[in-house]
Order: sequence, then structure tokens, then C-alpha cells
Amino acid sequence: MFLGPVLAVVGAGLDAHSMQKEAERQSKMAEARQEITSQFIVIAKNLEHQIEKLLGEVELQVYGEIDKQIATARQQEENAIAASNTGVRQLAEIRKDFELILRYISQAVKSSVA
Repeated sequence: MFLGPVLAVVGAGLDAHSMQKEAERQSKMAEARQEITSQFIVIAKNLEHQIEKLLGEVELQVYGEIDKQIATARQQEENAIAASNTGVRQLAEIRKDFELILRYISQAVKSSVA
């Protein structure tokens, strides 16, 4: 008779102990999940920073190369314009000299006819 209630108390104690251990395990698992999540967040932020850094370097290279190509094209165009202007100026001088020669010939022809 005495043994039944003692076993019931011992069983209840074991159940309480078992429930406490289970609660501790769940708490540890929650902490482990939280730690893993924190580590993933740190890793993700680190990767994001690395990607942004690499993207910035690529942009600098690409835009730098494009800028060089634009500068080269601009210089070539400026050189072509300068050469064209020189040619036009020389052509105008030749035309002017030719017109002077034609006037001289015209005046010489008029003088000899008269």
C-alpha cells in the first residue's frame, strides 16, 4: 500500500525531470538555430560587401576603358578637323593666287589688245 504512492511520486518526479531536460534541449536547439542564423547573416553581409567591391572595380575598369575610347575618338576627330581646316585654308590660298594670275592675264590681254 505504501509502495503505490511512492512509485507515483517517483514517477511524477521522473516525468518532471524528463520535462525539464526536454525544455533544456529545446532551449539549446533554439540557441543553436539562432547562432546559425546569425552566422548566415554575417556571411551574407560579408559576401554582399565583397560583391559590391568587385562590382565597383568592374565598373571602374569598364567606364575607364570607355572613357579612354571616347577620348581617343575625340582626339582623332579633332585631328581630322584640324587637317581639313589646314587643307581648306591651303585651297583658299591657291584659289586666291589663281584668281590673281587670271586677273594679271586678263589685264595683260587687255593691254596688248588696246
